[in-house]
Amino acid sequence: MKKLLNFGIFTIFVFLLLLYNVEFENKYAYALETSSNTSKSLRLDIKAEKKVNLTPSPTIAVTPTQTPTPTSTATATVTPSPTLTPTPTVMPTPTTTPFQIPNKIKLGFTTKYNNDDFSSYNSLNANPDLVNLISVFTYQTDGSGNITGTNAPEQVNYANNNNIIPLALVTNSLGSGFSQAVATELLSSASNRQTFITNLIFVIKQNGYKGVNIDFEDIPYILRNNYTAFIEQLKTALSNENLITSVCVAAKCIDYPTNAWNGAFDYYAIGQVADFVVIMTYDEHGPWSNSGAIASYNWVNSVINYAVTVIPKEKIVMGLASYGYEWSSAGNKAYSLTQIDNIISQNNITPIFDNVSKSPYFTYTTNEILKTVWYENYQSITLKINIARNYEIKGIALWRLGLENSAIIDAINTY
Repeated sequence: MKKLLNFGIFTIFVFLLLLYNVEFENKYAYALETSSNTSKSLRLDIKAEKKVNLTPSPTIAVTPTQTPTPTSTATATVTPSPTLTPTPTVMPTPTTTPFQIPNKIKLGFTTKYNNDDFSSYNSLNANPDLVNLISVFTYQTDGSGNITGTNAPEQVNYANNNNIIPLALVTNSLGSGFSQAVATELLSSASNRQTFITNLIFVIKQNGYKGVNIDFEDIPYILRNNYTAFIEQLKTALSNENLITSVCVAAKCIDYPTNAWNGAFDYYAIGQVADFVVIMTYDEHGPWSNSGAIASYNWVNSVINYAVTVIPKEKIVMGLASYGYEWSSAGNKAYSLTQIDNIISQNNITPIFDNVSKSPYFTYTTNEILKTVWYENYQSITLKINIARNYEIKGIALWRLGLENSAIIDAINTY
């Protein structure tokens, strides 16, 4: 009996000891998890703080013409850099239908660099059936959301009178190029974004446009989520006004969110929100690179092949070029196709069609300097138009009206 009693007491003691150890281990594990989450949160806060501190401030403060006075802005925390995740968070698709968009888009970019520049208008006027939308490249924003630019009333009026939809194109350009500083200041602040949207709606309504074509480039990849939020915010506001929201994005064959040039463009998220997306499938090579095709066939095909997996094909518009580049030891240049025709004629040149890139090029010598020119012609453009047909995408967009020759007009008319 005594042995049985001692055994019972020993069993109870062991049970209590085990119960204490389990409770201690649970509390210790909880403490480790809490410590880990706090540490992660602090690291993210430090990353965000560093991004704000390292962000350069724009050196200009442009006052827009006929633009309402922007409200005071508050700086928002920059969204931390996203991880390499192929599938982003699903964005809700706004349900409001904008101004009627054609079933098949044939968009022409237009410019007006100064009050005496009518090259795009003359092209539009001479070829009234070439395009059914124009994107007027004349406006830019600063980091606070102020919009400035040269109005092109002759282009907009012509478009509205000839069943062509005019869109106001707005860039983040500053001086001679696209500005990371402008993009950072604008996209990092919800207040600045709202100021931009308010000013944009005023510009659109004041000047007879039917919507916008956003062409922000060289955006720091850390602003990927901010840019998506901006497009969503813009779409909601413009849909309420029955206006079109379209977006230009840099070309890519695969998504690398940390890529310096195209990482900021979340194809999937933007494609869920925008009415259509213009993929800039040109400038594969340029003055910044070795000589090569403006847009090789296989590269363009690879870009569209990827795009249709993440953007609804009925929203994809493929970019086409109507220009060429010249490379030489004396410097690199850009030429319109009419200028290239003149070079070929004056120098008695027989161009070569490269069967790999499916693009034309030629070389010639002046003053003992060897020059190489790559450009687009009827054959190269029609082959790329076939890519648009094969993937059954929404349409094509030509950069730009005023640079083309008759061969490009004939090629576009086959679509």
